[in-house]
Amino acid sequence: MQEAHYPGQSPHHHPNTRTTRFGLESTLVNRHHFDPLRSYGAQNVFSYKYDAVVSNITKTSPKIMFILDCIGSKSASLHHIAKIAARGSRAAVLLLVIATAAGDLESPM
Repeated sequence: MQEAHYPGQSPHHHPNTRTTRFGLESTLVNRHHFDPLRSYGAQNVFSYKYDAVVSNITKTSPKIMFILDCIGSKSASLHHIAKIAARGSRAAVLLLVIATAAGDLESPM
């Protein structure tokens, strides 16, 4: 099966280029992921460990309409997303749910 290509995308484009396929402009990651994400097409890459990350994101992209937090937390994610989201924005936060806590001999489920 042949890989689908999108407008402006080279047929030799990296097949895992999710940032380009879905139009993502900014991403928030650990610094050691900067170069791979830029090579995948992310235009703005920020470190979540930097204190001024919220103000830097809003300077670069003042009106963000879609926000996806793939590793969210109830306390921190929603607080920061509220500062970044524009009127009419849509946000999705994926929260980790642990069904069984880890024990001495078992991993969490």
